[in-house]
Order: sequence, then structure tokens, then C-alpha cells
Amino acid sequence: MQDKALAILRANAVMAVATLGPDGWPQNTMVSYVSDGLLVYFLISRSSRKFANLQRNNRVSIAIGGDFVSTRDIQGLSMAAWAAEVRHEPIRSSLVRRLSDGHGGNFDADALDFTTSALFRARPSLISVVDFAATPTDAAESLPVGPLTVGPGDLCEMHPAATPDWARDPEASGPVYGG
Repeated sequence: MQDKALAILRANAVMAVATLGPDGWPQNTMVSYVSDGLLVYFLISRSSRKFANLQRNNRVSIAIGGDFVSTRDIQGLSMAAWAAEVRHEPIRSSLVRRLSDGHGGNFDADALDFTTSALFRARPSLISVVDFAATPTDAAESLPVGPLTVGPGDLCEMHPAATPDWARDPEASGPVYGG
């Protein structure tokens, strides 16, 4: 299942990311992303509702999938993840360059102003994979009984669904990644 999740992350470039607003309602928008293994990186404006939401609560829900011709072509994933701003150079600039290059150069990575833009990393804790291309012989591998849980070092385990611990990310020292 982890290999399928990685393949879906590599095959797509746009995702829906949902944050929680101050009133408790989810706010969902489409953003471009790049991935590094199971980590997902996306760029947002510091003046956006999404940025304000992430400052209050760093939990996100992400959905990724592509267009399809028939139902059997549907493949996608959703994840519950912890978001943190990436501020460490040169990592931040390298990832922003990958975002720009991978999305047709829609912006100049070298001219991006980090006083008005922010790069975020989403580190998943749960991943659910959808794959309608599964045949009866491989359905056990393609349609999991429960979600993939992601632990330290991106180690994934598949097991029956369990109630997640939605407390603040125990590995994060705060909402900032890379100091």
C-alpha cells in the first residue's frame, strides 16, 4: 500500500487541503504541491485564511487524485497530516524551485518574497488509498481494511481502522519546521 501511495503522490501535482477555521468549519482549497517520499510541500500566501488557520491549528486533511475515463481508472488518496512552515534555507528555496519547475514555471522561484508567501510541509499520520483498478485477485492489497498509519521515519503499517490521537503533533516543537 505504501508503494501505491507514493505512486499517487508522484503522479499528481494538485491537491485539496483542508484546514479548520476559527469557527470550527473546515476551509478547503486547491493548491499545487511537490512530494518527497510521503512528505508533501505546498506554498500559500501569508495573508490567506489558510495561513491564519494553520497558525491556530496545524492539522490538515488532504485529498489527491487525478482525472479518469472510467471508474476502474480512479486512484487517489487522502491523508490526515500535521503541517509546519519550512523556513530553513537552502531547503526552502530548493523546494520552491521544484514547485515552480514542476508546475510550468507559473512563478519565479528566485523572486518569491517569503515575507508574503509561506512554504508548508505536511507530514501524514494516516493515509487512505483508493484504487478502483483492483481485480478480485489483488483486492486485498488494493483495498485496505484500514488506513496506513505513518510513524517515525515514514514507516507505514496497515491495520484495522483505529481512533487517531488528534492531540498536537508530539514530534513538533511548534508550528515551524526547520526553525
